[in-house]
Amino acid sequence: MKETTINKVEKGPNHGGYPSHLGDEWQSEDLSRHEGELDEGIGLFFGFTTVSFVLLSLFIFLVLYLVSPRLAEFHPIIPPIVVFIAIVMVGVAAILLLLTSLTVVTGKNLFPSALTKGGRDKSLIMLITPLAVKLGGLFGFSRDRIASSFIKVNNALVFAAQNKTKTRSLLILLPRCIQHSKCKQKVEIDIDNCKDCGLCDIADIIKICERNSIESFVATGGNIARQLIKEKRPSGVIGVACERELLSGIHDTSGLPVIGIPNLRPDGPCIDTRVNLSKLEDAVKAFMQQDHKISL
Repeated sequence: MKETTINKVEKGPNHGGYPSHLGDEWQSEDLSRHEGELDEGIGLFFGFTTVSFVLLSLFIFLVLYLVSPRLAEFHPIIPPIVVFIAIVMVGVAAILLLLTSLTVVTGKNLFPSALTKGGRDKSLIMLITPLAVKLGGLFGFSRDRIASSFIKVNNALVFAAQNKTKTRSLLILLPRCIQHSKCKQKVEIDIDNCKDCGLCDIADIIKICERNSIESFVATGGNIARQLIKEKRPSGVIGVACERELLSGIHDTSGLPVIGIPNLRPDGPCIDTRVNLSKLEDAVKAFMQQDHKISL
């Protein structure tokens, strides 16, 4: 794997067992209240997404109801035309949401090929997800729990789309917290600097990459991850991180197929995290068009 240009991260002292250099999405967070590793089903995300879609649709028609008298002052035909357009748009969005649900449940890509390309099949849920997260918060569901459910939906959509798409190049992005806190190797600069001491999973990830001729890098933050994607121009990405980081990253790269794998956090977030290697290999096989079983 080739060396790439990424910023060095100064490692400060630990505070309360956690590193001072928290991930982008963990800044100002009370880590003592973190929920640990999550395994939410797809129903949680679809539930709040559906409710968000209904509320958004009602809001649109309420606004049209309020502005229709003003529109009629310009011409009486304008309000019914605008309402008709709104009905069509909401109807199309409802169909897309239904296709999304059926694709995830059946594992078969039910979207037309034109929508699958460029991530357009996920455009609707990408638009509604922020509203679903806020709505979930009102009912006591954390962003991490919604994100956990969202990641499973996203991964199912990517897996289904891969049946019709050939990946030319693949990139694996790892969080800096996957490196053990006692390790002094500069894997953030070049992952091949790993000495296979066994304290973390990086050596095993390198072996997976070598077997499949793909690249992997430790991204020290969201900006570095975006920089790597822009520089390497992969046709597919596998991201390993916590749920909230994956939620942000998948949204930032909505036009690119990204499979998210939540990391394992035996010592809490942002320190000495691990990765489920079998899930990582499943994701690689899915992108590489190999026979595989979905376990994400």
